[in-house]
Amino acid sequence: MALVASWQFWAKQKGYWRPKGSVIPMPGDIVTFDWSEAPGDFNHIGIIRAHSQGSSVIKTSEGNRGNTSGNFTRNLSDVSGIIRIR
Repeated sequence: MALVASWQFWAKQKGYWRPKGSVIPMPGDIVTFDWSEAPGDFNHIGIIRAHSQGSSVIKTSEGNRGNTSGNFTRNLSDVSGIIRIR
């Protein structure tokens, strides 16, 4: 699935979707981002590598960011939801 909204749809159908702020991010969670001005858009996706409880940032691994893959630090305020498959 290349479209981020498809991941969200699938995760909701399977019971894996966790809306923004409903769970503490954990390593291995899939995270979706919304950087648009219209709330509810899903612009990007990554995998959480690390998060310290109480911190406002997460460390992620992502692809297709400026046509490259890598590890990044992201603000939790940009997260639209978490897909937890466990």
